[in-house]
Amino acid sequence: MSGRVSETEKTYTERQAAKKEKKALTVEQKLELSHMLRQEQDYNRMQMDQREILVYGAKSRNRREKRYRDAGLKSGYGRTSMLQAAEVEDAEAEAAWQKMQRRNRVSFVIRGFVSVLLFMIVLLMRFAGLKIGTVDYQNLINSLSSEEFVNGIDFEELVPDAEDG
Repeated sequence: MSGRVSETEKTYTERQAAKKEKKALTVEQKLELSHMLRQEQDYNRMQMDQREILVYGAKSRNRREKRYRDAGLKSGYGRTSMLQAAEVEDAEAEAAWQKMQRRNRVSFVIRGFVSVLLFMIVLLMRFAGLKIGTVDYQNLINSLSSEEFVNGIDFEELVPDAEDG
């Protein structure tokens, strides 16, 4: 019986070894798998960065981008052309976003300056008796509160129709 047990153990271990050989990956398969995992990780990072920009703005993205760039240089892994193209597109979108922010900032400053200037003029008209042409403070208040002024503004021309869009 001991011979039979050893034969059974021998066939069992042979089967286990055969299963391990079938499950074992070749070097090429391991490299391909690691490449796919890095590619998916880079894609996920890019998605998270885009979502972070939407939530927190561009400042936090610059910090994370530097950290990822430093980690990429240390790891020695290259990025695929698809990810590089996505990074270029992302950089162009970021540049356009910053340009729009600068333009909006300048516009805000100009509008703020004009509004403060008009407010100061109204205050000077009220308390210092300033007259601009034939308009004084009382004429200005009467003109602004009259129905002709309010009814004279054609809001339909200023607001586009929803039907046109």
